[in-house]
Amino acid sequence: MRVLSRCLIVAAGLTIIGCASSESGANAKLQCGCVRNSFDEGFLDRTLPDGTACTNAAVGGCSCLASECQNFCAFDMCQPECETNEDCNAENFECNGLVDAEFGSLGMFCEFVAPCPEGTTGCPCGPGGACSAFGDRLEAFCDSENICRVNDLCTSGCRQGSVCCGGALCSGDCIGTPCC
Repeated sequence: MRVLSRCLIVAAGLTIIGCASSESGANAKLQCGCVRNSFDEGFLDRTLPDGTACTNAAVGGCSCLASECQNFCAFDMCQPECETNEDCNAENFECNGLVDAEFGSLGMFCEFVAPCPEGTTGCPCGPGGACSAFGDRLEAFCDSENICRVNDLCTSGCRQGSVCCGGALCSGDCIGTPCC
């Protein structure tokens, strides 16, 4: 779960009108009337279509957020709520819980998840169980769950970055390690 980014709007002498509402679910936390009623009419018109970049506004005294999205601003993009990954209808998007440090759980929305390159550490193994490791004395292998892992064959305390110290490698950052 990720923390929601938002634009905090503070206005001196702002009168907050009607913080109680009958809104529920994500509407109560991400498109609430308390924030909308705090601004001049038209400032937070819900005109941004889904897929548009967005931010949320917050106002002191309101325990909710609002945006210009037609639906909701979640993970920095206007979008509707989701229930499963299939609701996201886009490659590299997952239906995840949106959590804010101040406002708590805000609902389930589609979040971009960077693809995991096949054959690299922590990602699915390549064709035929192929895995690669970058660094001296690292042994890559495909585990029983088809995920690439690495065994470090360097003696404990002897690794400096990607280099395994010892033998001919006892200069620079390696000086002072247990193997030099």
